[in-house]
Amino acid sequence: MWISKPRLIFIGLDAADVDLIEHLASQGSLPTFASVIARAEAISIVNPPGLYVGAVWPTFFTGSSPASHGRYCRRQHRAGTYEDEFFQVEQIRGEPVWEEAEALGFKTAVVDVPKSLPNAHFKGVFVKDWGTHDPSRGGFQVFGWRPPKEIVAQYGLDFVGNCDRIERTVEGFRQFRDNLCARALSRARMIVDLLAEQKIEVMFTVFSETHCAGHQCWHLHDLDHELHNVSMRNQLGDPLDDVYSALDASIRTILAQLSPDDTFVLLASHGMGSHHSGVESLNELTSLIDCGLGGDPIDTPIPHLLSSHSAAFREQARFFPVPNNGAYAAFRLNIRDREPNGKIFPNEAEPFLDKLIQVFLSLREKNSGSPIFLSAIKTSEVFDGPLTGQLPDLLMEWNRAYPIRRIVTPWGELKNTDGKNPRTGDHASKGRVWVVGPSTKLRSSGTMEMSKLKDYILNVLAGYG
Repeated sequence: MWISKPRLIFIGLDAADVDLIEHLASQGSLPTFASVIARAEAISIVNPPGLYVGAVWPTFFTGSSPASHGRYCRRQHRAGTYEDEFFQVEQIRGEPVWEEAEALGFKTAVVDVPKSLPNAHFKGVFVKDWGTHDPSRGGFQVFGWRPPKEIVAQYGLDFVGNCDRIERTVEGFRQFRDNLCARALSRARMIVDLLAEQKIEVMFTVFSETHCAGHQCWHLHDLDHELHNVSMRNQLGDPLDDVYSALDASIRTILAQLSPDDTFVLLASHGMGSHHSGVESLNELTSLIDCGLGGDPIDTPIPHLLSSHSAAFREQARFFPVPNNGAYAAFRLNIRDREPNGKIFPNEAEPFLDKLIQVFLSLREKNSGSPIFLSAIKTSEVFDGPLTGQLPDLLMEWNRAYPIRRIVTPWGELKNTDGKNPRTGDHASKGRVWVVGPSTKLRSSGTMEMSKLKDYILNVLAGYG
């Protein structure tokens, strides 16, 4: 006979904005969130500095930094070369929290946790990329539960798809919003069924609807956004409010299955704001600054940042930009004995980096007069692990307050565009976790690094005895 134990249910909200959640909850629009916030221990989450966009979920489930698990961007620079590579989910290092939960004797399930894949020895239920933002290689897969065809028949198959490809009309945004809401509600049914059918004791699931909605609909939410469309907003309302309301209903459905002895962990991983950056100008900016600081002129055509033909450009420069999503620009120094055609001696790297930071922080946007960058991070000072040497050397925080159209440098002006990126919202670093249940007695501090959340959860489970 199966004897019920206290359970732990972890729900992640991918790129859900904490400020928006708390505002809507205080206004009465999110009654489930309001109830959770009123009862919970709230802990502010500190995400990996500068690399959080691509590193946030592996950092959570491995309990380590990108200097150890290795992942910070969908496409990353390959150390020891001038090339980039698509970083695959199989390359992430570290033991996920659900495998350690299973080792403690708990029947465990994982549903839609981004950038994750079960190891061969995991015996629990694993649903991979049924409905996530930016699915990893292999797409939708099911392990240890119903066949995929049954899952699709019962819950549908990703109502959204690639959110960057939506039709940007009133009807297109309406369908997008409705699909996101439907996906969230259907996933909640999936979780409830799993809990009942499989007698799951530890559940990890992530809702990605806030991620997609934030990228595509921020201009419809933010009345001050330069692309805000009053007519479209009047016809649609605020799609973000609707998606957050669907999440509220989904969480209510799941909470109804829990007992007072269970622990409920709700994580808003990182937030959203306006999508303003100068990513499209980075290679041209690099060429201008490097030459301005006394470097040799680069005699090859300047490629796009993500071009597969960047090697000839990078090997001639003393520093070069590498992919890192859009919140922070990332740069790597071309150091001798580390890069194939290094230009900077190792003992010159630190002074050069300091000079580079000084220049970056002096750059201004012509129309607003505001700085292009707000702050700088030397990765060697904040990350420590076996893969530190594979990370960018420098991370520069974009100023998101204004659109970046013309960049003023001491050596001339550069024009910047948004390229082909349709997104109007992009990520912010603020995260928060709310914990309801007996386990709240374990911790009184109000701040936690994302990499410590794994240990927090395992300590809760260890306390179940």
